[in-house]
Amino acid sequence: MLGVLTANVQLGAASRRWLHRLLIVLPLLVSAIVVLTPAAAQARGPACQRRDTSVALTPAASVRHRVAGWLCRPSRPTGTVQVLMSGFTYDHTYWEVGDRSYVRAALQAGMAVYTVDRIGVGASDRPPADQVTVVTEAFVAHQLVQQLRHDGGFRRVMGVGHSYGSAIWMVEAASHHDVDALVLTGYLHQANPV
Repeated sequence: MLGVLTANVQLGAASRRWLHRLLIVLPLLVSAIVVLTPAAAQARGPACQRRDTSVALTPAASVRHRVAGWLCRPSRPTGTVQVLMSGFTYDHTYWEVGDRSYVRAALQAGMAVYTVDRIGVGASDRPPADQVTVVTEAFVAHQLVQQLRHDGGFRRVMGVGHSYGSAIWMVEAASHHDVDALVLTGYLHQANPV
């Protein structure tokens, strides 16, 4: 963008430096405003309650980690819950941006929603980075599904992912076969397991 501006407008060196700094800082400021704006925050009304889950990263692990989550229930009882898993650089607030709220739409459609901060993200625990892989995150997702079925009383659990969250759900479903449906969005990456 800076190249386009300098091609069309002759800016002095000081103005170019200022513009360059603005173009770097502006996205950070916009992101901070979106995260700090109450409308963009996860719904915290009477329909939503903080529900953290204790998980292990592998079946043999003795160390437990906390996954931060928010369980939102519609006004009518339901046996279905959607577990929302954000992309690599996002937390649970991805699903609630401004006027667009996936959570609100799901609640209005009569479905419960469980939004989480993936392990190592947001309000969740941060184990050593080399222990957090798509396989360990899929195992974490599996434990969330089991918790919602057994302690949450949900008969149907849907995995909803965005980008990296979609990859996590694909591995979880292929490994554990315990979700009733998948909604995979924003996943246009070409996988190369090698």
